[in-house]
Amino acid sequence: TIDDFEDRNELAVQFEMLTTEVVEWFLELQLDDFGQESYWQISNQAGEIIAFGGNEEVGINGGGSGQASIDQMGAYLPGTLVTESITIPDFDDCYTFSLVDAFGDGLSGGGDAFLKLKDENGLPFLDVNLDSTAFERLDYTYKINAITSVSNNHGIAELELSPNPSSEVLNIKFDLKEPSFLNLIVYDLLGQQVEVINKSLFNSGTHHIRAQLDNLENGMYLLELSNKTASLSKTFTVIR
Repeated sequence: TIDDFEDRNELAVQFEMLTTEVVEWFLELQLDDFGQESYWQISNQAGEIIAFGGNEEVGINGGGSGQASIDQMGAYLPGTLVTESITIPDFDDCYTFSLVDAFGDGLSGGGDAFLKLKDENGLPFLDVNLDSTAFERLDYTYKINAITSVSNNHGIAELELSPNPSSEVLNIKFDLKEPSFLNLIVYDLLGQQVEVINKSLFNSGTHHIRAQLDNLENGMYLLELSNKTASLSKTFTVIR
């Protein structure tokens, strides 16, 4: 976009969100004193809009246009706190949250603007202050992966996590149909490895492992149990 604010154009942030149980996202968006300039939407990888709100005349391409008024379709009032519950329709897809500002100066026009996206447990996986960030459009992209279905031919039959949520210790239970070398690894919602619980050879049968959570901060994580041919994963939440 060519406009008067060449240093305030699009900002894109790419995240990898590995999760299996999130069906609802909860949006909290505190706008500045120029709520009519804002528009947001969530779209999938195919470009289909899952949810949207704000000034429809601004839309996804109206960043930096300078064209916004309070009487336009969907325009928010000054200082609006936007709260929405958004159903995510499909796993194994990428979803992008986009926030557009018509004037091109972000949400710096008064107040303590912020953006939060929370999971179905009320824990934020996106939490940013926006009152000092100049932008025409912000994009945050997340990839959601479903649990991998694993047949008994691969030897991994079941994975159970308890208690969930947990504060100090996570009890891991899984069944093997045959001996296998397994990796038990914890990832955060950015897809980054944060903890290796175990890497070793396991005999067939039912196994119980107690994983200490001392090194994990509050939030949602994904535990992946894998061998060379298959993987099984579940999310768990740490709350203290």
